[in-house]
Amino acid sequence: MNFVPLAAFRKEKVEITTTTLPDAYAVFGKKIYETSERLFSPDQRVVIQPLSKQLDALLATFAQQTNTRQTVDPSKPASEWADGNTMAKATESQIRKKYSQLGKLAFNEGIHPADCEDECLTVRALTNRLAELDRQIAKHQMRRSAQTKRRADSQNVLGKVTAQSVELSEKAVDVGSAFIFSSPVICTLAVLFPPLGLFLIWKHPTWGKFSKIRWASLSAACLLSLLMIGTTKKIVGNAIHLADFTVRSAGSALYDIAADNGIIVRPED
Repeated sequence: MNFVPLAAFRKEKVEITTTTLPDAYAVFGKKIYETSERLFSPDQRVVIQPLSKQLDALLATFAQQTNTRQTVDPSKPASEWADGNTMAKATESQIRKKYSQLGKLAFNEGIHPADCEDECLTVRALTNRLAELDRQIAKHQMRRSAQTKRRADSQNVLGKVTAQSVELSEKAVDVGSAFIFSSPVICTLAVLFPPLGLFLIWKHPTWGKFSKIRWASLSAACLLSLLMIGTTKKIVGNAIHLADFTVRSAGSALYDIAADNGIIVRPED
């Protein structure tokens, strides 16, 4: 099934309502007017008689205006003839509207003479199509309303989720900041990891200048102590290796001298 946009349904409805159906009513009404009254029941004649009399008067007026236009009088000004043409066109438009009203009234009242079967079928087809268009338009509008509601609900849910996410993020940041910048954590980091401790000390949001200087000094002292311990350990290690090498060299030399002088006997290989 091909998708027809809502605008197409509305355009077709406007065309039928304003042009096609009134024209069909007018054709049907004219046929009703021209049909002999003997073909109608008394009740039907009561329904159509008021409009029929109005049409009689309008048609008589139009015939008179037409005859006047056809009689050329050179002595009359052209503007007077133009006014006569305008009046005749206005009367003709009124006749058409009365035909349309008569056709609509007869169709709605169930007055469908056998001689007007084709005109009646045309009107019925147009009214059925108009009802179908109304159903399609209502269906489209309901679908559009449902889509709009779903989008609004989605936006509301998304907004709530976003707000909750932002709130949770802010809480997490607050909790993390409170933990990171708590005194025990900073003191521990200042002792175990002096560079990180120094950074957190100077970024602490609540500590005063004196506290920052005190803990920065302690952290710097720890850092210097670690550096000194590492340097001292390296120097002591090198001294021990040098002393060991010296002792071993001196012992080997004394052993060789004693063996050469016969003080000690070298073991046989």
